[in-house]
Amino acid sequence: MHLHQQGLQLPALLADPLLSLAARSAAPRARVARRGLIAIAVVVLLLGGCGGSKSNGLADGNADVSVDVNAGDSADTALVEDLESDRTTPSDAGDSLSDPDLLGADGGGSDSDGEDAGELDLADDALDSGDDVQSDTEDTTDTAPPAPPQLFLTINRINALMNGSKPFDDGGNPVPYYYIVPTSGFTLDILPRPDTENGALDEKTLSVTCDAALGQEGAQLPANSELASYFVFDALEGSFSFKVPPELAFPKTVGEGSNVTCKASVKDTLGQPSGELSYVLTVDQMTPERDPFDQTDVWLVTFSRDNYTIGLPTTSNGGTTYDIPWEQKSNGIADFDEDLRAMGLASDDVAASAFVRAWLFESMRAYLHEFFLLGADGEIGPDSVKIKIFLEGDDGAPKPGDSGVSVMGVGGWDADTPEQPANGRANIDWNNKVANRDDVLGLGIFTTSMFDAVLANNFGVIFIKKFLPGVGQPVGTHPKDALILNDAFDPSTNTDSEAASRYSALKLLIRFGALALSSVIAHEMGHSLGLVPYGPPPEGLFGGVGVTEFTVQAVTSAHIDTPGLNIMQQGSQLNIAELLGGQNPFFNEPNLAYLRGRIIVLAP
Repeated sequence: MHLHQQGLQLPALLADPLLSLAARSAAPRARVARRGLIAIAVVVLLLGGCGGSKSNGLADGNADVSVDVNAGDSADTALVEDLESDRTTPSDAGDSLSDPDLLGADGGGSDSDGEDAGELDLADDALDSGDDVQSDTEDTTDTAPPAPPQLFLTINRINALMNGSKPFDDGGNPVPYYYIVPTSGFTLDILPRPDTENGALDEKTLSVTCDAALGQEGAQLPANSELASYFVFDALEGSFSFKVPPELAFPKTVGEGSNVTCKASVKDTLGQPSGELSYVLTVDQMTPERDPFDQTDVWLVTFSRDNYTIGLPTTSNGGTTYDIPWEQKSNGIADFDEDLRAMGLASDDVAASAFVRAWLFESMRAYLHEFFLLGADGEIGPDSVKIKIFLEGDDGAPKPGDSGVSVMGVGGWDADTPEQPANGRANIDWNNKVANRDDVLGLGIFTTSMFDAVLANNFGVIFIKKFLPGVGQPVGTHPKDALILNDAFDPSTNTDSEAASRYSALKLLIRFGALALSSVIAHEMGHSLGLVPYGPPPEGLFGGVGVTEFTVQAVTSAHIDTPGLNIMQQGSQLNIAELLGGQNPFFNEPNLAYLRGRIIVLAP
């Protein structure tokens, strides 16, 4: 895969094992995603020109493990091992790509010869030669009208390749499948087909009908009633959407006979018709045992566990890479706090360390709210996942062990596979039936492993070395930290260049650190919420499917790798265009529909 930019094709860094990871074999008791932190992928991008680099000690990739909590302790417990790549970048990453403080191996700007190590220098002769420029006298006006609208009708914004409208290709074998929707709460959507450029649509020409009576008995809309007025038009996207309310509930079709067929059509402003669009719906009642969120799910993310003694980084190659020493022995200090100290994000300066920790938590919290479509303060809206997420120490946070509270522990190394450590491991809980404790030894998020992976890569060292103990100046030890680690500091009015440089470097480190941590947390929470059930719908959500028309690569069970920065993907190639485009990670449409209770999954 290549990115075509400014007339130059940039390799997608497939040679780097951090960015293109090979799948591992199945393990006897758990599902795993090996090391290879997002931050390093971002560092490669920031420094540029590193497509063929090899990462010492990182060939194992990035793994997470999930345990089926509904399978009991029997020998046939379904467990799988896999690789995952938590490939993410924040929406405001663009302003960091030209940060002079991050260019050059010494982090101090351009090299003496004027060629910045982190810049993509396009010489004039590398740009468009001009051969394809039209002459001034040539008429280049395109007088052909746009093609008729290319649209499709679907549910829950699921794309046409995976919405069940046609079988999917499983190794040359067509496999039919279908989704089951609840009687209400799902959406009917009319969307533009990918890679098409439709003309402006005339919303007044929309027509939508369904061949079943809708609504409660005694107050129903007759079959084939016009439904266009219920659809919301998005002129920018060229789409229509209708979220079905209880008063227009669809009839149950499972076990009742024929399914419901909906049809739609619309014209563009030139009067060109879309042609008839159709979608067949299978409908059933959403029962409590099938509803993953029959009540609000409460999660507590903890950072206080103490299973390890974690030291400061050491090097055996003159500082090219580092290792974080650890011993599985508690020492009265939270593992996560020791992990932050190992990365230079904490020190003996209590106030500075607390400020940076709060900054990191604020960023992590914002990303988690975004992933689950919550409000800025975590409030649950009509289109949110019904989940409440607390970070340990938040006002009103529950305690581990409180009834109905799931817990995700953060900190330390991977006790289960210490020689090939995972980034995280969690219980798999199909349809989210119970509260899960992912904070015990061997489960949770292993930040010592994650941070060790960063420092095992020379680009990771370059990225972090301004703060690395023994190399740079950890937070609270730089002369300007008293100025910048303060709520009163305003970077927009600051005139101190040294303070600005320190602040920019720390801001970028916290941004990507928070994004990496929140992505892995969301991924592991996803498993304990029931993702990704095996096989196609209605029993699964394509967990473990091979290469198909809608996947990037084959995956192991409980994952799916669809295009984009899908939170539930496993190890795969990095899409530079997505990173440079500022796309944040997300749950793909079927996974999100499950989390929002808009489809019914018949997982065990």
